[in-house]
Parts: sequence; C-alpha cells; structure tokens
Amino acid sequence: MTDDYSNLIRSISKAQTPKPDWLKQHSVVFSPTYGRGVVKVLLGNFATILFDHQPEAFDIDDCLEAVSAGTLLPPQSNPALSTSRDIEAIPYAPYQMLAQEWETQLRHLNVAPPRDGQYVSIPETLAAPLKTALAAKGINRLFSHQVTAYNALRDGEDLVLSTDTNSGKTLAFSLPILEGALTYGHTTLMIVPSNQLMDDQFEKMATLMELTGDDSLVCGKIHGGIEQEHRLSMFNDQPQVVLINPDCLNGLIRRARDPKYAKYTEFLSRLKYIVIDEGHEEVGVMGAHLAGMLMRLRLSLSQVGGDPWSLQYIVCSATVSNQAELANTLTQRNHPMERPPVRVIDDAQNGAPSPGRVTLIFNHQSNSASTVARLVEKLLIDTDLVGIVFFNSRNGSKKLMETVGRGLKRLGQSGLLNTVKLFNSSVSNDLKRHVIQGIKDGGVRLVFSTSSLQAGVDMPELDCSIVWGFPKLSDLRQRWGRAGRGQVPGLCIFVPSNNTNLDYYYVRHPQALINGQVEAALLDPHYPIRLAQHLLSAAAESGLKSEEVSLFFGEAGEVIAGELLRQGKLLQSQNLAYMYAKGRPYYDIPVRGNRPNSIKLINTTNGEVLETLAFNSAMREVFPGAIYKVQDGTGKLNQFRSQGLRPETNAVKLDPIQGVNRFTQAIEESDLTVARKIAQKVLNLGAFGALTLRLDWSKVDSRVVGSQEWEAIQVLSCETNGCKKCAVDLTSSRVSRCEGCRQSLKLKLVKQDLLAEVLFEPEAIIGYSIECPTMTLTASEPLKAHLRQWVKQHNRGVKLQHGGKLPLHEQVLGETDPIALGLHSFLHALIIALPLGDRYSTQDIEDSLQTKGPGMDVESVLMDTVDAGTGATEYMFEHIQTVARNALQLSQECDCQNVGCPRCLTHTSCLDDNEALYKPLGVALLKAFLETEQTETLVTVPDKVKPEAEAQGTAEAQTASLEAV
Repeated sequence: MTDDYSNLIRSISKAQTPKPDWLKQHSVVFSPTYGRGVVKVLLGNFATILFDHQPEAFDIDDCLEAVSAGTLLPPQSNPALSTSRDIEAIPYAPYQMLAQEWETQLRHLNVAPPRDGQYVSIPETLAAPLKTALAAKGINRLFSHQVTAYNALRDGEDLVLSTDTNSGKTLAFSLPILEGALTYGHTTLMIVPSNQLMDDQFEKMATLMELTGDDSLVCGKIHGGIEQEHRLSMFNDQPQVVLINPDCLNGLIRRARDPKYAKYTEFLSRLKYIVIDEGHEEVGVMGAHLAGMLMRLRLSLSQVGGDPWSLQYIVCSATVSNQAELANTLTQRNHPMERPPVRVIDDAQNGAPSPGRVTLIFNHQSNSASTVARLVEKLLIDTDLVGIVFFNSRNGSKKLMETVGRGLKRLGQSGLLNTVKLFNSSVSNDLKRHVIQGIKDGGVRLVFSTSSLQAGVDMPELDCSIVWGFPKLSDLRQRWGRAGRGQVPGLCIFVPSNNTNLDYYYVRHPQALINGQVEAALLDPHYPIRLAQHLLSAAAESGLKSEEVSLFFGEAGEVIAGELLRQGKLLQSQNLAYMYAKGRPYYDIPVRGNRPNSIKLINTTNGEVLETLAFNSAMREVFPGAIYKVQDGTGKLNQFRSQGLRPETNAVKLDPIQGVNRFTQAIEESDLTVARKIAQKVLNLGAFGALTLRLDWSKVDSRVVGSQEWEAIQVLSCETNGCKKCAVDLTSSRVSRCEGCRQSLKLKLVKQDLLAEVLFEPEAIIGYSIECPTMTLTASEPLKAHLRQWVKQHNRGVKLQHGGKLPLHEQVLGETDPIALGLHSFLHALIIALPLGDRYSTQDIEDSLQTKGPGMDVESVLMDTVDAGTGATEYMFEHIQTVARNALQLSQECDCQNVGCPRCLTHTSCLDDNEALYKPLGVALLKAFLETEQTETLVTVPDKVKPEAEAQGTAEAQTASLEAV
C-alpha cells in the first residue's frame, strides 16, 4: 500500500500546477496520433478522452505530463487544416463529406481549382482527311499545346510531350504523323510499354484513321499475344503506324533481312517517326535496352535504304525533372548533322481544361492498413464513387482485399466485394481487359492495383485515386493523375504506410508531395554490358562495319567493340569488310531487366492458368508447399498449395485448399564472389576513423533452400505510438489496458506462430545467378575500435537508465557485433534515402552482411538486383555525400525517439532480415562523415583499373567491366 499512499500525496502536489485554459471537461483536444477528441472525464490530472474514429475512450493518467510531452494539444494545433473553411472550399459534395468524416486524421488538404482551356483554330495546312476526322469527332478547335506540337513536328523538331493526363497528347502527335503518311508515305513506329496501354492507343489511332475516310490508312500492333504469322500478315496490309512493345521490338529488328518480312523492310525504309509512349517508364535497365535497340534500328534503317538521321522522335512522358535529357539519352543522336534542340511541351504550356483536383494527405496512422480498409468500405457503402487504390506490392493488395472482405461481411455488405478487383503484373491479359471494361461499364467500383495501372489507359470514369505508401514522386503524380479525367474534380488521397521514413518525411512536407520537383529519369545507354549485348546483336542480325560502330553506337561502342574482338565474341569476315557474331544474342537480352521466361500457375482441378509470374518471383512465392492466393470472380481470395516450381516446364501446379489462416515464407541463401575490382574510396569519419567503400563486379548466387509455414493469430496489444509496450503481445497478461500508457488494448496486431520449417532436398532447390556491381563497406582498425567503444559506452548508459537491464528495443546493443551494427546501420540509412530526389528505388538494390571466414570481421555489401546491374549501386558509390545528407535528414526527422523504427532503418530487400540495426549509431556515423572537412579519398585499386574511371564513365572502366563478364 506504500506506493498507493505515496501516489495519493504526489497527486495532491501535482494538482497545485494549473492546467491550460483549453483543457476542461467536455472541451475539444487534439492528439498527433489519434486526431480530434473530446474530454469526457477530467478529475485532477486524470482524464478520459474519446477520440474520433476510435471505438473506446482512452484514459490518461497524467494529462499535464501528456501536455508537456506534446501528445495532448489544443484543438488549433491540428496540423491538418487551419479552419473548417478548407473543407467548405471543396467544390464537390461527396468529396466534402469524406473530408469531414476524416478531418481529424488529415495532415493537409489542397483544392486545385478548375482550369479553363486554351483553344486554337485547326491549322489551315492540316490535310483535308484529318479535318474530316476531327469534324466527325465533334472537334472544331484544338488545344493550344496540340497546335504547338503539330507545328514543331512539321518543322522537323524532336518533341517531348509531358502535359498532364487527359490533355490530348495522343491527338497532338497523331495529326502530324498521319499527315506525313497521307502526304509523303511516311511510316511511324510507336513503342508502348504495356499491352493494356497498347490496346487503348490502338483503338484511338485506328478510330482516327477510319474517320478520315481514307482506306489506305492502316494501323497495326505487335505484342507477345500475337502469333508470328499474324505479325507477318499485318505487315502485308502495309500499315502506316505500328504499335509495339519493347520486348517484341527486340525481335523485330532482326527481320530486316528476312525474305518473309519484305513488307516490314518496306515499312522500315519509309520510317520517319518513332513515338516512345510513357517515356518516363524507360529508365534504368529498360531505358538502356530501349536506347540500344534504337541504335540497332537506325543501323537496320540505313542498310535498307532509309535515312536514320532524318528520323523524328516523340517522347510522351509524365513529368520528370529532366525531360530534354531523357529524350536525348533515349534517342542517342550521334550523327554530326546539326539539329534544333528537342522541343519540350510541359504542363506549363498545357492548353487542355481541367476539372480541378482535391488532395487529402493523411497524418501518420498507428495502423495504416486499417485506415485504408475503412476508407475503401466508406467509398463502397456510402458513395457512388469509382476509384483505384495503389499498392507498392502484390501481396499488400491481396492482404488488404482479405481485410476489406472481412469488413464488408461484418457490415452485411459482402456482395460489394465483387465490385473490387485486383490488377497487377501476374494477372492474365484477358482479366486485365475485363477489369478495364468493368470500370467503363460500371460493374467494377474499385481496383486494387500495383504500378501496372498507373500509366496510360484512359479511364475518365475514375473519380478518386488512393495511394497507400510512398512510391516515388513521379509515380505518385502518375497514380493521382488517374483520377478526375472526366467532368468532376479528381479526388487524390495519400495514406502513409508504417514502413518507410520517406512516408513520414512527405507527410511532414505535404507541399513537397504536391508541388515538389519530381525525380530525374536516369539511364545509361553506354553501360558496358548492355552496350555489348546490343553490339553483338547488331553484328548477328545486320552485320557491322567498323566505321559504323562510332556512328551508331558512339565512342564507347568503339571501345566495347575492340574488347569484343579481343575476346573473340565479335568476329571479322575474311575480307575484313564487316564484323559478325554467331548465334542469336538478341534472344539473351532481358529487356525488362529480369529473366524473360514467365511461370504459369495452373489450377490442378481444371487446368486453368490462374496467373503468371516472373521466374524470380515464382522462385520465392510458389516453392514446394507454398500457400498462394488468387482472386475469383466473386472478389474472394481462394487459397492454393503449390506443388513446386519446375523450370523445365515453365509451370507450377496449384492444388486448391480450404481457407486456413496461414501463410508461407521462403528460406533463401545467397553467395557473392568478387570477379573484378573497379574502384575504391576511403571516407574520413574524423574521430571515428575511416570507412572503405569498394566498387566491384561480382557474381551473386541466390536460391530458395526451404520454407516456413506460419499461423496468423490476432493478439491484444497496445497501439499507442511511443509507449514502451507498443506492439508487444499482451494477450497472456489478462489485462484490458496497457500497463505503460493505460490505454485500452486493441485486438489488431497479427502474431505469427511458426508451425513448420522445411529444408528442401538438393533436387528441389531452385536458384539463379546474376552478375552485377556491388559495393562493400569495410571498417578500418581505428573505426573498429571506436565502434566497440561506442557500443560499450552506450550499452552502459542505457542500462543505467533502465535499472541495469537493456529494454527490449535496445537489446541489439548487447547481442550484436559492434562492427556489424555500425556498418549495417550506416548502409541501411543510405538505402532508405536513395529514392529521395532521384529515380532509383530501394527495389533496385539488396544488402547483406558477410564475413570472409571464421573469426574474420564482417563486411556490409550493397548489390544491384538484376543481371548486368541497375545503376543504383554505382550511383550510391559516386554520390555518397548527397545520399548521406538525405539519410541524415530523414533519420533526424523521424519521431521514433532516436531508437529506430521501420521507417528509419528497415527495408524489404535486406537479405539479413533487418537484423543488426541501431539508429543512434547510424546517425553518429553519418554526422561524422558529413562534418569531416576531407570527406572522401580516392585510392588505387588492383587489376590496373584507375579508381577515377567510373563504371559508367571512361573507356578504361567500361573495358574493365566488360572483361568481368
């Protein structure tokens, strides 16, 4: 009873401190975590508060302490909205209702007003059949930017169109290219990244051609679903415009000398325009391969009597920060003929009207999945809105589909689940077309999509776009751009995930999310491995004269061609007139960066192909015994048990199983072997010592060696941010309130109980190998000593604060090797910051802790995720200071009380399951690096490779990287 009596005396003493005027019984208050609340009970310093959208009231033992800590604030402290007039300014009633419903959860609200169109008369010079087509479509005037584009192309300029969605970009370039076809017999090749977008663009182009009344105008398309004989017959129809995806373009280029494709050769000889649709998607590996294919295409064009230097390029793109650079890099004009600079028509010149946009940015949520699920339920039950929810992973969309299904069932609205459809890369093309048509017909109300539907397809029926979790700024703008393409404003919503610091950063900087400069679109067409692949392909499909190399493949091509000759991969004819290559090297080009073959998932009960997966995904998701979920026609997710991947058949058989609350995970292993050292840097960390960064060319072997099966169980836990008991399983404690913060426990979290762990027999192990750049972090001896001393002192200090024991969230200090802790924490901070301001994503890289042998010190390794590299690792190496500055800013802005959280340090591509991470140590190393005057020192590396000869730069480094293959 002593503690009880002492607390009574202490409460009387605290009561002498006056409360703020705004804290009274029945007054409105604000919590940064839970939003708006009403004080139901206020006795002394004890308060009970009922927050909006929370089913139970929360008890606060000491409200004065909560005020002091900033967890309880006056109502005007709500950082979401300054006044209710912000909501009243929303011009569309359904959106206003939603904003009012969620007002206390909002961080920022922005209303972009409608924009009037800027119209210009149809040019007098436009060919008469096209005027007829426009009249048939009811168009008697054009948007100003469409006429600007028409004039630029007539003047022979290259063009970048980066106006907003629904601004008529297709018509802007269609008029001049069809006029060229009618007047001069010109042909156009239109490169489209996805089949869905291709179908949409084909329909627009074919309709416009038909409305001209000129039967000579023909449009064709080529994608993987069209058989070779149909592609051949399509060229026999003598099309003026052919739509094709990059994968099929890679195979079509070699047909220039195929007698069966004589009509294609004729089409190629008259080629005038190349349209690159969704050009912002052509970055990294995809962009580099497309640039290489265009080099080969120009070579083929010159060999069939065409003029590759009079080609005009039209790049349609979402907003990127380097539009002109992107176009010039993709098209690689190497001919000395002088040309005007590429014409950029961006959104500042957009003449199309806009219905406006309402943007709602949510505060960080204690359970963002629950927030998104409730939003979806609200949209389906209480509104007639049609929308799309964007996810950053397929599994995330499937998990939320299950959550929404349970919620609708609880509310007696299970039938609405049939109006919610999944849309991702593994879904069949037929089902994708069915979903798009369902949106247009009204049978589909909401689509759960990954990036597969963020671009291109015109769907004016979509009212709202919800983005859950930050992707990249350019991707976010694309996703928001799907909404509001009709007559009513678009509703754009951002709900931050609980996983990354970038989400938290942009919630704290909402104007940067809405108006900030988007990332640059980066690619390197002269990356040695990829350039070598296209040089060999050109030599195999067309033959290659030595004087043509620099003309079509640049100066770097000469260096690579010389090395290929030395290696015997490029051969010379007997009379030395040309070079050639054996085999079909173009078959080995992974156009999209991954292993090209797709794995079919087959239902054993009826032989139906349920989905298709890329090999890398299939290896990890449908291993023997894996549980896999597929949506059926009712919207429900059905479960299957995998029989295992058989690469020789490119198929996996799935057996249906009854619904079980289980899931499986792959057990993976990987090995790294350094094949060649490229460059090295020593970073001076001041008193800490030195850190060595070494850039290598390495072989990475990955394989799935076993599996784990888990059961998901709901448990009682505390959901209060900052509480020491937050997310801890308290089910067995038999209490209803958290002992730490006294808030009611929630039955929300999912506990994962391991049911089984299986290691596969050798014959069942599936794996793959890639060769790519890697960056290794190694600590100097002084740094190792400093890390050991730092961890020792920090360990002692934390124990003093907690009665001689390390709390759960600090136990990594006593369990982890200090060297691993420092290197891993430093690298993870850099990885999390990589997407900030640049085009690379954390999905472009993986990391791992490795040791060279027993008793050896650990190294931290960063690696690219695709064969021949993504460029992300080299970017990190070359721009370490920029990335480190961003990393420090992100780490310091996180509200995790300096301990570290998923937003700060963890990412999904860590091969060590995000172990050995401690934020304070990572921050200390970042500060030491950035505050040291002499931050970087280049040192000589072995193998006669100059350290300053970057893998993406000088000829010496390009040759070194090529030799590593």
